[in-house]
Amino acid sequence: MALAPLRKCSEPTCRKLVRTARCEKHTKERAKHSSKNRPGDPFYSSKRWRETRAAKLREDPLCEKCRPRVVAASVVDHILDRCDRPDLAYDMHNLMSLCVSCHNRKTAKTMAKRRRDRGG
Repeated sequence: MALAPLRKCSEPTCRKLVRTARCEKHTKERAKHSSKNRPGDPFYSSKRWRETRAAKLREDPLCEKCRPRVVAASVVDHILDRCDRPDLAYDMHNLMSLCVSCHNRKTAKTMAKRRRDRGG
């Protein structure tokens, strides 16, 4: 079977020649941030996370970003990303209670920053 032709890595600022879509470095970076933090991720269905999440919502039932307005929280978010700091995944000081709107806004900002940092 013939080898695929060489082409530039698909990350905008990378100049490495590869036979696949991305160089090894960018493939690993993509995997790091795409394999976690998904609804199907087993982390979110684990008993330990469900108990931690419930405890956080009991401790802080209102959205921590909307204060002083009174808005019920329904999402528990990691302050320092779980991908970057897995050791803090269950640390109550690294969690914040948010409403869906604030969580979506925070996630959009995080994703935009990642895209900028990657150069695309």
